[in-house]
Amino acid sequence: MTWVLFCRDLKAAFRGSLLGYVWLFLPPLATTVVWIILNRSRVVAFSDPNIPYPLFVLVGTILWSSFSRAALLPLQVFQLSKPVFSKLNVPLGAFLIVAPLRVLFDTVLYGIVAAGIFVYYGSEVHLTILLLPLAILAAVLMGFAVAMVLLPLSALYSDIQQGLVLFFSVAIYLVPVVYPLPKAGTFADFMAWNPITPVIVSAREWIFQGDAVGVPGVLMVMGGCILVIGLMLAGMRTAMPHVTARMGM
Repeated sequence: MTWVLFCRDLKAAFRGSLLGYVWLFLPPLATTVVWIILNRSRVVAFSDPNIPYPLFVLVGTILWSSFSRAALLPLQVFQLSKPVFSKLNVPLGAFLIVAPLRVLFDTVLYGIVAAGIFVYYGSEVHLTILLLPLAILAAVLMGFAVAMVLLPLSALYSDIQQGLVLFFSVAIYLVPVVYPLPKAGTFADFMAWNPITPVIVSAREWIFQGDAVGVPGVLMVMGGCILVIGLMLAGMRTAMPHVTARMGM
């Protein structure tokens, strides 16, 4: 059922669109072009000569986008599917898992665009880039875990979803997406404890430095997220009749 729903949603997303699947490639391209312009105009600068600033931002932006979209899409899917849950006895997980699958699919396409940009800059990459799917999967699982924790409240109050959109628009500046991780200070300590930070930092190390030291940390993040997702799916299966009743459906 999950695969059928995934294919249906992917086709429906661009039905009636003139550019169709081209829209999947535009977000990373637009983001990269903006940061190239800012970097060349000296509005922003990055001191590491081994990592061109647009590539530094591109890697962080793709991972942050995977995380934030994996947190928002399941809530949107649930809201759109409320009438189905109230009338038919269908597995909730089959609908929700479509969201992280869609995010993974989009991220793969972003990666294809990013590969062309890396070639354009002639940036040297290391064999540890093969670990990059691990970071992408960790970011998606983390976002999905956040969605599952917020899903019961989001089912009752639409403010949760709106508030999450606002939160992500600000929180991008609280993680090392567009600037390096601070070396010291209270803000550095805060960012170090942020679970998305080791994922983004490790991905850059794997790509640009050939350093695989961050693998255990990323695996720990993935394990914790899988545990949370499993517990919340089991809990939602039990709580779904009560949530449906509270929604007045």
